Amino acid sequence: SAAQNPLSTGMRELLLVLRICQQLNQKRSSHWPFGTGAPLQVFIMNGPQSVRSLNLKGSFGGGLAISSRAEHLALVVANLDRNSVLWRLIVLRADTLEVEHDVTDLVSRSELGQVSRLRISGTGNRLAVEIPPRFVVIDLPSHKVLMEEQGRFPALSPDGESLAFVDDRKRLVVVNLATGARRTLLSGWLGVLSIGAWSPDGTYLLANVPRPLRFSVILVAVECATDRYAEVMPLGEIGGGSYVWVKRELLQPLPPYGVLGH
Repeated sequence: SAAQNPLSTGMRELLLVLRICQQLNQKRSSHWPFGTGAPLQVFIMNGPQSVRSLNLKGSFGGGLAISSRAEHLALVVANLDRNSVLWRLIVLRADTLEVEHDVTDLVSRSELGQVSRLRISGTGNRLAVEIPPRFVVIDLPSHKVLMEEQGRFPALSPDGESLAFVDDRKRLVVVNLATGARRTLLSGWLGVLSIGAWSPDGTYLLANVPRPLRFSVILVAVECATDRYAEVMPLGEIGGGSYVWVKRELLQPLPPYGVLGH
C-alpha cells in the first residue's frame, strides 16, 4: 500500500513495468533478426495500433538501442564480405536512416560481435556499450570515450549525465559522468545481480536483488536521489530477463501478425 511504501503511488501512476518473457510468440517478438537471411528490419511501436518498420542496410544485427521519442537508433550491424564479417557500431536518425555517428573505431571491431548490451541516452548524446566483463561510454557529439571500466549492465540516465552499473563486487554504482563522483545504492542488500532501465524522468532505476535467506530474486525500483526502493515483483529463483518502463497505453494487444511486415 502507499502507506507502507511511499514510492508505490507515484510509480503506479507514472508507468508500468513490463517483463519481456521468453514465452512470447517467437514470430511476433522477433523484431531483431540474427542472421536469418531475412532483411534487416527494426520495428518501432508508437501506440497500440501503430507499428512502423525500418529497413536497414546490413546482413544481421548484434545490438539495438533507441532514444526517447524514437529519434536516434544505435546499432551493432554486420555485413558479410565473402568469408568474413565486418562489424560496425553506428547511430542513425530514425526518421531518415541517415548515419549520424559511426563510432566503430572507438571499440575494438573484433569485439563488436560480443556486445551484450547497448544503451543510448534519452537525448541521444551518449552511448554505453557492454562487452563483458567491461563496458565503455561514448560521447557521441565529440566521438570520445568518456569512461571505460570493468563492470556489467551499464545504464545511462535519460539526460546522459549519469551512468549506473554493477561493479565486480556486485555493487550498484551511479557515476556522474561530468565530475566522476560516485555513489553506491542498495548497499543493504546482498549484492545486485543486474540492473534494467531508468524511468523516463530519471527518478527510478530497476534492479534485480537476491532476497536474504530465501534463495529467490526480486525486482526493485530504487529512487536514485534518496536510495529508497520499492519492491515491484518476485522473479523466482533465477531472475533474469529484460526490464523496461512502458507507457500504459502501449500495454495493449499488438496489431495482427501481418501488420508487422512479415
